[in-house]
Parts: sequence; C-alpha cells; structure tokens
Amino acid sequence: MGPCTLGGATTAADGACGASKDIVVARELVRRIAGGTAAHVEHARAAARTLKGIADGTISDYAIKDRYKLGDIYKGLGLSGAVTDADKARAVADKTLEDVCKDEGTPAWLEYKANA
Repeated sequence: MGPCTLGGATTAADGACGASKDIVVARELVRRIAGGTAAHVEHARAAARTLKGIADGTISDYAIKDRYKLGDIYKGLGLSGAVTDADKARAVADKTLEDVCKDEGTPAWLEYKANA
C-alpha cells in the first residue's frame, strides 16, 4: 500500500495505515531529525579522532593553536587533572567519542553548550 502519507491528492482524515494527519507529520519530523543527526554526528567523530591524533602525535598536519580555548572546552566538559595541552586534547577527544556513543544520560557536550 506504500508509505502512509497525506497530501493534496487525498481528503482522507487517516492514512492507509490508520495514522492521523498529526501522527504522519510527527513520524516524518522524527525521521528527518534522526536522519540529520545520523548524517552529522560523523563530523563530530572525525573531529574528535583528529584531535586525538594531534594529542598522540600521529597527526602532524594540524596543531592546537588556541590553548586557552582548549582549556575552556576541557573545563566546560567537566574534565580535570590534565596538565599538558596534549593530555587535555586527548581527554576532550575521548569525552567527545564517549558522548557520540552514549545511549543513556545527558551527554557532556549538551550540558556544556545547551542553554538552560
């Protein structure tokens, strides 16, 4: 019967699956949000891996240029104990990768950057 859609071609109150117009719209919204999130989370993963490579010395094409910004991010994510920029960068990268894989609780980046 195809996808459950309601468009200009029909005056039906419910789709073929029995869903109301509100349910069809909500499903599509959630699908688009999930699709966009899935597509863009790989950018965060790649940035974290790059930062980790910089910290480990395996990536030399990039460098930490603003150590104060790194320190602010490090503290903002609730991290502590690292002394060197490399250790801070590694900790930020690890926390980011942990957040990307997190399926329960509030990610540290969300707590750090989201408005109250």
